[in-house]
Amino acid sequence: RWRGQGIGSTLFAQSLSLATEQHAAILATQVRDDQPESLAFAERRNFHLERHIFESVIDLATILLMAVYVLGVPIVGSLALLIGTALIYIFMSLALGILISSVANTQSTALLISGMAMMLPVIMLSGMIFPIETMPWPLQWLSQAVPAKWFIAAVRKIMIRGLDFESVRKELAVLSGMAVFLIAASLKRHRTRLE
Repeated sequence: RWRGQGIGSTLFAQSLSLATEQHAAILATQVRDDQPESLAFAERRNFHLERHIFESVIDLATILLMAVYVLGVPIVGSLALLIGTALIYIFMSLALGILISSVANTQSTALLISGMAMMLPVIMLSGMIFPIETMPWPLQWLSQAVPAKWFIAAVRKIMIRGLDFESVRKELAVLSGMAVFLIAASLKRHRTRLE
């Protein structure tokens, strides 16, 4: 039973990670369609962001319902804490998409950067496929910068072990810090481009 819960919680975290990263990649390419010089740029950017937040929350609800009712994965911990953790991860991923959109000059560049900066590290270095403990130490060190690693660790603690906020405080702090950093960097980059 413990193994089934572990696989189920990992599938939940992996599915949400990949869905959110996909929204961030699409956001990165869509925002670049707009010209910063146009008056309605900020409004279109907000529309893209709001739409992807909404779609990511729908993905969260769908994946969570499937994990519980189709896979039979029990949520031992707090559902509110699990949802709050997922929302922080969604916000952080979309912030990365906004940063990529402010750095890339074309859609194809944004798509390439988002694939290399988000999808590959999420799959290879987050512990989804290969346990982080079995990786060479340089990859273990590099995996500390992959947000999905922290999200998956928090989800496992909440869903499987039923741990409380104090036990996932480190993971939440890292994800929140990454989100704040990415938003600040994208705002700074956007201001630089407008000047």
